[in-house]
Amino acid sequence: MLQCGCERAPESERVAVAVAPEAACDCELRSWIVAGKGRHLVLLIDCPDGFDELDGAVEFTSEALRADYVKRRDADGALVAPRVVRMTRGVRLRPAVGDPVERHEASWSITVAQAEALQADRVWETPYALVGSNSNSAMVAALRGAGLEPPERVVFGGGVLGEFPGVDQPLGALAGPE
Repeated sequence: MLQCGCERAPESERVAVAVAPEAACDCELRSWIVAGKGRHLVLLIDCPDGFDELDGAVEFTSEALRADYVKRRDADGALVAPRVVRMTRGVRLRPAVGDPVERHEASWSITVAQAEALQADRVWETPYALVGSNSNSAMVAALRGAGLEPPERVVFGGGVLGEFPGVDQPLGALAGPE
């Protein structure tokens, strides 16, 4: 008899329980040209059956491009600049003209927990700026927050004339749930 007051099942009644290893999701970082040689990052996640809610693209953009965007005003009634946010789930960003020609930047095999972290909706307090804190800064922050290191080409491609402008800019704090 065990101390917890439980009895152990007889050998004939025991059943083997298979413990599935942590499911692995495929994760691919891609980019496409926005203007000049400046690129926009998009993360594509594909998880195994049973984790379909974690599949799809993760992109960051200006709050003004989200379907649920509501203009904000400060205490004096002046409009407040749109912030850096995760794009509306299920909606892909596209260049103003033509279809994007995507380039592969990196691939990972990630856990379901990492996929959940990457798919989380985020809004930073920082205003979106095309060559400042922007979608590239947000993507790097999201990747690092999920325990993934972006490729050096992306990390060192910042600056106004770099391939990934804004990637080296700070984002500040995440906004609260409101």
